[in-house]
Amino acid sequence: AEILKVIASSPSDVQPGFDAIAHSAYRLIGGFSTAVARVFGDELRLVALSSTDEAGNEALKHAFPMPVAHSKAARTAAPVSVADTEALPDSAAALRDVARQRGFRGILIVRLLQDGVATGTISVTRKEPGEFSVHQLELLQTFAAQAVIAIQNVRLFNETTEALEQQKASAEVLSVIS
Repeated sequence: AEILKVIASSPSDVQPGFDAIAHSAYRLIGGFSTAVARVFGDELRLVALSSTDEAGNEALKHAFPMPVAHSKAARTAAPVSVADTEALPDSAAALRDVARQRGFRGILIVRLLQDGVATGTISVTRKEPGEFSVHQLELLQTFAAQAVIAIQNVRLFNETTEALEQQKASAEVLSVIS
């Protein structure tokens, strides 16, 4: 409910919604940190995060933008759950390094899906290694759905505003002509 209130109160700006989603996911899932990223073209860009410490925040920010092709979570339908980042293979060294710098061991990442297309990701981490529960996964998927709603609301608001401005301009031209 808090997230939907924030989304409704800022119809032309998606950022407050992303910030509320990151904060709520962190708090309700009992995680260590959260991050929200959006797809822009072929890049995944960080748009919101919960703070750990200055060095950890900078490490996460430095990891973005990243090619969508490098994000398993943005490319696959299934959520990505890593019980222990220290057990990741060398091919995932970048994630392991960010995990070390931010201070987490477990991570759960789900896609933001709009019309079957990945538009971003949301992740939650935990300090200790271990699996995330089905309930935590479902809750994170709910937050992902709310992020998509926020994106759609802003897009629709901007499209409506643009259409109204065009109609107003057309009306002014017709008024001058008549």
